[in-house]
Amino acid sequence: MAKTTITFPNGVTKVRYKTTNYLTTPEETAGRVKHIGNARFYFKKSLGKIIIRKSGVTRRSADVKRINQKLEALKGSPQAPAHKCGGRDWKDFVKCLKSEMKSIVGGGVTTVTPRPPARGIAYP
Repeated sequence: MAKTTITFPNGVTKVRYKTTNYLTTPEETAGRVKHIGNARFYFKKSLGKIIIRKSGVTRRSADVKRINQKLEALKGSPQAPAHKCGGRDWKDFVKCLKSEMKSIVGGGVTTVTPRPPARGIAYP
């Protein structure tokens, strides 16, 4: 993931994250959504309609695969982040889990300059 900063013409600046290291072919992984025909149906009040969520996740980033392999190697061992941070109250558990994941996965995101948009609107 890369962190980009976009400044809009009205002066508002926002930080966006985007995938930089794409896989050559996206991979579909199985999900755990099981209702009727590998989809979950639920009513979303804020939209006022029924939402259909299909199972499966499409992985597009090679970095995500690398992170998942690191975590899979630690699964079930005393070095696993959730095992190391276990037994704490929720606030301390989340704080510990964040620091453990940063030490395993890496310190953070890299910063790159944003690519100009395709629609002809130039942002500084």
